[in-house]
Amino acid sequence: MLQHEPLLVTLGCAAESYVHTDPHAAMVKAPLFGEIMTKHLVTLVNLTVPGNRQVDRINALSGADILVPQVRAWFEAIRATGNRAVHEYYANVREALQSVETCFRLGDWPRREA
Repeated sequence: MLQHEPLLVTLGCAAESYVHTDPHAAMVKAPLFGEIMTKHLVTLVNLTVPGNRQVDRINALSGADILVPQVRAWFEAIRATGNRAVHEYYANVREALQSVETCFRLGDWPRREA
């Protein structure tokens, strides 16, 4: 079980609950899920990350062979969509739903790998 699982569940549920009523909020919550998860993984494997950005953590985890290409792509997808939502005030129901689905895949990934 992930140490941050309650927070991840809260963020995932919040993102899901906003998909149709406030897709922008869902698209902002989803990358928070990704950030908490990468921070936990970095701590779990005691990895040194050169930088404090999400992309730095993703690159470090990939470089250490913690993330297979598909999982890296999931993290990158919600990061990119979240950046667009935050910086351009972009909101799209379909992309918000895709972000929530990606969070589900990311949340399920450690269980499938165990």
